[in-house]
Amino acid sequence: MASKKSYIRCLTILGVTLLALTETAPAMAQVQQTLLESPIPFIYSRGRNTSVLEREKPELRPLGILAGSFILSPKLALGVNFSDNVYQTNTPKVDDTYFAISPAIAAKSNWSRHSLLLTSGANLTRYVTQDRHNESGWYVGGAGRLDVGAESSVDVEARTARLFESPFSGAALGGFATELPYQRSVVLVRGNYVSNQFRVVGAVDYTKYNFLPAETLAGLTVSQDNRDRAISRITGQVEYGLVPGASLFVQVGYTDISYSEPLAPLVPNRDSHTVRVIAGASFDLTSLIRGSIGVGYLDRSFRAGIYQGMRGLSFEGKIEYFPSQLTTIGITIRRQAEDSTIPGSSGYYNTGGSLRVDHELLRNLLLAATLDYEVDDYRGVDSRAHVLRTGGEARYMISRNITLGGNINYGKRTSTGVPNGNVFSETRGALTLSLQL
Repeated sequence: MASKKSYIRCLTILGVTLLALTETAPAMAQVQQTLLESPIPFIYSRGRNTSVLEREKPELRPLGILAGSFILSPKLALGVNFSDNVYQTNTPKVDDTYFAISPAIAAKSNWSRHSLLLTSGANLTRYVTQDRHNESGWYVGGAGRLDVGAESSVDVEARTARLFESPFSGAALGGFATELPYQRSVVLVRGNYVSNQFRVVGAVDYTKYNFLPAETLAGLTVSQDNRDRAISRITGQVEYGLVPGASLFVQVGYTDISYSEPLAPLVPNRDSHTVRVIAGASFDLTSLIRGSIGVGYLDRSFRAGIYQGMRGLSFEGKIEYFPSQLTTIGITIRRQAEDSTIPGSSGYYNTGGSLRVDHELLRNLLLAATLDYEVDDYRGVDSRAHVLRTGGEARYMISRNITLGGNINYGKRTSTGVPNGNVFSETRGALTLSLQL
């Protein structure tokens, strides 16, 4: 097993990276959007392999601005985008060009012990003709690490963001003039301890969702208050190192979901509690492969008897293959339970997988391609959705301060049985200039 300090460092780096990027980074190929991230991300890097996106390029890395014991990293992304189906409907399709503006700033401490990261920014889109589809997203957050001796650390994160629900989501509602807005606020505390061949991680987190009113295509404003909910989780994981490059783990989690309002007058909402247990392995072997896979069982019970429970197989995993130092191939798989918005359905199983290939054509020119496919199987009603997404991206780093990127994405959503959101296909393209100090 890797050293104690390296595990603590890896967990911290991954945590603050997720905080800085989760709310802001546009999915290159409209990849799976989850409302809730894992409180204990998989850690599989032992320093044996480095992916294309992780490879250090000191001459192209922004230096930031030194401000006392912090380094400030301001960034501005300006994009010109096109969609051939702005409202994500089957017919008629409406195409439009829109501009995207994403200012952001991060302040990271450069202390020898402990750490603090503060981030804030906005994601603004403005359409040329279809201005009622404009979006104004924003976020603010912070993450801190407290080093407790040489073997332990405590991480604390807090963030809130104005986000918009992807129309590819199994919970998305159809017939709206914009992607559905919601406020997500998260507080998380996570402890990490490494001793000899064991690593123990525990996390407690609380997430609050406030879905905002939205305008339909017919011009009516509809409340989403019956989707507001609070999610409380407690998760623990024990990992045992078999050899320096591989370990086994068991993770146990409990989740409580409590809605703010009834689903409708005299109709209870989908309040529930879930127990999930998964076991698996993480590995970083030779110079070819690394990853982590967990397989187990989940049991979701609803407080109201009108909703059927959800019990069955649950899994998640990611494997990266390195055919050369210039190419990384990543495969992810998932099966998770989500809350439904279909009347009579308690929830749905999201089962899917994705493939991503990153290639370093030149030291300052990165290419990528993705393919993602998922099936949403709804519990309690005869309904199923199929979602296919694919895309490609090029990123040219002109200097440490200027990056030019372009991408094209295609997505298609179909369904059978009871209606469960829009049936549509969409092609998007973007050209983005990023400026960063």
